[in-house]
Amino acid sequence: MTTATLPPIDDQPQLADMVRILDVAAEMRSDRELASREFAVDDAKLLLRERLLASARLTGDTATPAEIDAAIEQYYQSLYTFKEPRWRLAVVMAHVYVRRIGITVATVLLTAGLCIGWTLFNPASGRLSSSAQQAKRWTAELHDVELLGTAVKTGARDPQVAARVDELMIRLHAAQEQHNPAVVHEVRQKLSEWQSMLAEEFEVRIVTDPNLKSGIDRYFNDSTGKRVSGYYLIVQAHTADGRVLPRAIHNVETGQAETVSTWGEYVPDEVWERIKADKKSDGILDETLFAVKQSGQLTTQIVMNGVEKEGVRRQITKW
Repeated sequence: MTTATLPPIDDQPQLADMVRILDVAAEMRSDRELASREFAVDDAKLLLRERLLASARLTGDTATPAEIDAAIEQYYQSLYTFKEPRWRLAVVMAHVYVRRIGITVATVLLTAGLCIGWTLFNPASGRLSSSAQQAKRWTAELHDVELLGTAVKTGARDPQVAARVDELMIRLHAAQEQHNPAVVHEVRQKLSEWQSMLAEEFEVRIVTDPNLKSGIDRYFNDSTGKRVSGYYLIVQAHTADGRVLPRAIHNVETGQAETVSTWGEYVPDEVWERIKADKKSDGILDETLFAVKQSGQLTTQIVMNGVEKEGVRRQITKW
């Protein structure tokens, strides 16, 4: 017969064993306290019942023991019923604090969504579709051209300029309906050219330099081979401070526009003879003013006597 032997008990308990024993003791103490509280409630109910019955007898109340028991049960049940507090700032702040994590996440997501939407759909973000960007540029360009036309009309002193600007505006609006950017560009260039011309102010005078000719008797063959002759005064455009301005001249002999600082203006025979006699008399040309260009005007105005004021001017650039 084999006898089982138990392991020897260590006289000095280990730390882990002591901790387990303390945990068991704490759990037993918690169970005992819970049981005590439950028994205490029952004892309190019995004591309350006796006091209520005694009070009813003293006051002559007809309440029965069953009614008192029901009232006691209802009272204790209402002790653990939650009642929503009245809304005020403190309650609101408490709700916000409890839900702070959810509110923070929702705020971040909402802000990110708004930023993405603003970036995608805001015209200033530069991320619009190409068609929307083109429409924006088209509208801005039309507006700029209209403002330029208004500025030209404001700066013009000649009423015919306003009429010519109105004609360009009609072309502009037609180009807008047809979505024709080439015409819009053309109108803009013409208005810019007129604006520059309106600001100019100078006098066209006959050349008086002794080393240069003041006039010529010109002969040439036109495009049909016809022999053409005429008298031309050699002129320049002078500003008030004495500068000589280059001008765009339409050469009647070649049919081409050329930019020159000296050119010839056709004059009738009697004007030629008068200017010739003036210079021969003392070697000094007294009558030199041929035309003037005032600010607010698009064209020069011929002021020399005997020269036709209207019609196409015949000009040359070589002789």
